[in-house]
Amino acid sequence: MKEREKITPEMARLGAAIQDLRNSLPGLSTVKLAQHLGVTDQAVKKMQRGAGTGQFLRLATLCRLLGTTPNDLLGFSSAGDDERVRGVLESAFLELGVSDVEAVYFAETVLEVLRAPPIQSVDLPAREAGRVQGEIAFRKSGKVKPS
Repeated sequence: MKEREKITPEMARLGAAIQDLRNSLPGLSTVKLAQHLGVTDQAVKKMQRGAGTGQFLRLATLCRLLGTTPNDLLGFSSAGDDERVRGVLESAFLELGVSDVEAVYFAETVLEVLRAPPIQSVDLPAREAGRVQGEIAFRKSGKVKPS
């Protein structure tokens, strides 16, 4: 019998962040996300509870130990990759059924958040800090938010 994975507070926060990000994208159900990831919707629900997220946290620990970042380790670090990543993000958002303008906006916002230093605040929940960081980054970019 398989031993049940203990969900740490860090795993629960990561799961909540995944769920919040998924919920922020119109039309991205657990079923659709599961299809894009090649897993079952039950696996996505488990991930959103924090179960099964330990490997992601281990990736962060591994990167700290190796003196690198997940982006560097996964090959998303060079300046020329921004256009490739932007294209991948825009395509993914278009597949989710958003308009061209929204896809560009969402992709640019994600890139700006990835470039920005993290917000450090004990008074602001992680999901709210991410939303605020995205808004700040996008405003600095000078782009116009789609209506």
